Order: sequence, then structure tokens, then C-alpha cells
Amino acid sequence: MSRYIDADLYAAELWKLRENYQMLDDTHTADKIMHGIFRAEQVLKEQPTVDAVPVVRCRDCKWAEVDAWWTYCKLGHKEDTTNSIIYTCTHNFYCADGERRTDGK
Repeated sequence: MSRYIDADLYAAELWKLRENYQMLDDTHTADKIMHGIFRAEQVLKEQPTVDAVPVVRCRDCKWAEVDAWWTYCKLGHKEDTTNSIIYTCTHNFYCADGERRTDGK
């Protein structure tokens, strides 16, 4: 499974490394380290990007009721005053319309 990273943050960390190693007294070692950092930056730039967005898991959604085994979704009935439950799903499930709960539950 792929892991998605913050490439900008990673590049900033590489830049900090570059600044630190430029101050080494041993230029031969510094050159080797700098070459490694430069190559890491190049590899990072060459990587494809994906169109990914953060998701809200059902267990964290404000439209869900969670018990020990299931999550019950009320998203389809936002205006329903009887709080009808229309979906049963696992805690790790997610959908495009989920909204993170803010009540700390």
C-alpha cells in the first residue's frame, strides 16, 4: 500500500540538512553528503503526484452513531427529525460527504 507524504515538508527538511552539512570542515565528506541530499531532492521531484484528499472515517463523522461493532450513518437524513438511520458500516469506512465531529466523542 502506498504511503502519502507531505513532499514540501520533506523538501524543507532536506534543505535544512543541506545547510547543516555545508558547514563541515571535511570538504570531501561534506561533498558526498551534499551529493546524497541533492540526489534525494531529485528523486522527490521525479515522483508522480496523486489527487488525494483527507477523508473522515465514519467513526469520526458527526453524522454517525458508533457502538462497539458498527457505525450507523444518518447522513442521508440530515433534516429528518426522527433521526432515521439509513446505513450500517464499519468504523473504518468513509464517504465523500463525511464531516469531522467537533464534540470530542
